[in-house]
Amino acid sequence: IFRDIDDPRIVWIGMDMSDDLIKLNSMIITGLQETGFPVEKRSFSPHITIGRVRRNSGGSKKMFSEFLDDYSNTVFQSVYVDRIILYESILLPSGPVYKPLHIFSLS
Repeated sequence: IFRDIDDPRIVWIGMDMSDDLIKLNSMIITGLQETGFPVEKRSFSPHITIGRVRRNSGGSKKMFSEFLDDYSNTVFQSVYVDRIILYESILLPSGPVYKPLHIFSLS
């Protein structure tokens, strides 16, 4: 999770670091810098966001914590990726809306 167990905000799945992933990240950073876009200062942490936690969702912190412990080192699957889609995340009171901005094919 991002934040901490007492105030979770984002649930994510981590990914193994690979040479290809490091190369892709470097290419993205270079492209962003060339356009003048500010680049993250934090170190690269490959992950897939799978959900957001609403504030005061009424869920049990103990159950959530146990669930995370049970699956923290589980490998769910390997996935072949042939494109990356850049989304704009628009946060609305009814929930997030994801607007695709550009599709990048990988070769």
